[in-house]
Amino acid sequence: MKRKIFTSLKSLLAGVLFLSSWSVAMASYTATVTTSTTNYTAGVANTFNFSVQVTTNGTVEYVDNIVFTFPAGWTVTAGTGPSPFNFCGGGQGNYAAAGNIVSWTTPGHALGTQNGTGCGAFDSGTYNFAITVTAPANASGPITVTARTEGDGWPSPLTDAQISSFPLQFAQLVPCGLVCPGNLNYNLDPGACSQVVNYDVFTTGVCQIVSQTCGFVGSLAPNEVDFWQVGITAGNGLPPQGNSGSGPHVLFDDAGAACAAAADRLTLRSVLQVGGFCFNGVEWDLNNAAATTVQFDWNYNQPVSSWDRFAVGIGTDANHFGNNNNNFCVNPNGYWIPLTNQLIGVPQNVSGTYVANIPAQGWLSLAAWTQVQTGQQAATITITNITSTQIVPAVPVQYSGLPSGSEFPIGTTTNCYRVDLAPANNPAGDLTCCFNVNVVEFPNPIASLVCNDLVYVSLDEDCSYCLGADGVLEGGPYHCYDDYI
Repeated sequence: MKRKIFTSLKSLLAGVLFLSSWSVAMASYTATVTTSTTNYTAGVANTFNFSVQVTTNGTVEYVDNIVFTFPAGWTVTAGTGPSPFNFCGGGQGNYAAAGNIVSWTTPGHALGTQNGTGCGAFDSGTYNFAITVTAPANASGPITVTARTEGDGWPSPLTDAQISSFPLQFAQLVPCGLVCPGNLNYNLDPGACSQVVNYDVFTTGVCQIVSQTCGFVGSLAPNEVDFWQVGITAGNGLPPQGNSGSGPHVLFDDAGAACAAAADRLTLRSVLQVGGFCFNGVEWDLNNAAATTVQFDWNYNQPVSSWDRFAVGIGTDANHFGNNNNNFCVNPNGYWIPLTNQLIGVPQNVSGTYVANIPAQGWLSLAAWTQVQTGQQAATITITNITSTQIVPAVPVQYSGLPSGSEFPIGTTTNCYRVDLAPANNPAGDLTCCFNVNVVEFPNPIASLVCNDLVYVSLDEDCSYCLGADGVLEGGPYHCYDDYI
């Protein structure tokens, strides 16, 4: 915990603070800001999702404030941030929204100032934010949202608060449109009975459909899980019961129940290994064709004094935890995102909501570490209310008429197309368009029929030949030959 580290570093800092290059390196952090949101709609409330990853240099400078500034005229109406805050002095960071600015700040650090607190709310980790903001009706074109992180200014004097800015651009969402051609008219040649017609139906703007599943189903079902225990693959299926408290290490209760049902949960227990760091985890290959957002509620309960952590990993086919399981007690390539503090001698019972933005062909991993004494209960993590959401293109689907490239018969054929928008599979949100293909028979045939006196045919391999009116009649012009059969 940071306050304890201050004491242990005191004598060292006193002897080397004159080395400005060293002190700057120690009193620094790095941060990256990413977003799963791509665009906005003018005149309505929009929700923007951000992830801020903070990496401290050792444990010296934490981040005091995280601030998001939207364009002038936009109004923030709600914000959901990390819970709990990793505030090393205890307590909670302050959420505040005013006009186009929303912030999460450490008590005692005013926004945009150099008066660091020396003990910021945000240490190394990834913090997720969901911000609802109303765009003006006249908003247009791309906009820039600026994310800003402010350091806590340690070491003393607390006036060197590092400030980093991250401009993020978002395009205006052009509503989905469905375009059909106008009515198409064709006059047939003499004797012709149909017309081959090619046409194009297309969409404009952003046409998307949200596909969401709830609970441990589909690619998140129990039989899709890989289990990892202290670097040993247990394969698909529940691993053997260990000595980390009662029950198996991994337990799915009534998987597939309604998403909000308390019975639809995953219980994950850390593995006991006396005298060393211990690991227990699960991993899913989502096999997802499109980027997927997985959200879940979690509770971490460690009733004893121990070193512990609950973490999430997001990987790809090329780089996921299964490729690094021999290093289960370290963090290969920064794969693990810790969601809990690492407090020694302090029991924990904390909860939160995590949103994971997983790329196409991605992997999701959950893991628990602990170091406990023989006979003590290991940490228990409970995962509930898990949802998996994909946004995929909404494409036109024909529900009446003939597809492009077909032979259209004489008469009128009505072709209709639909784009299924939210709510999915509900006609209330659909876009539709229709058009007619009008095929007109040759209008001025001769009034008499002239037939060939003698018709020669060649039989096929089945010793037959299909003789139509076009093979018997000569002269013309005629209507559709089929009219004379």
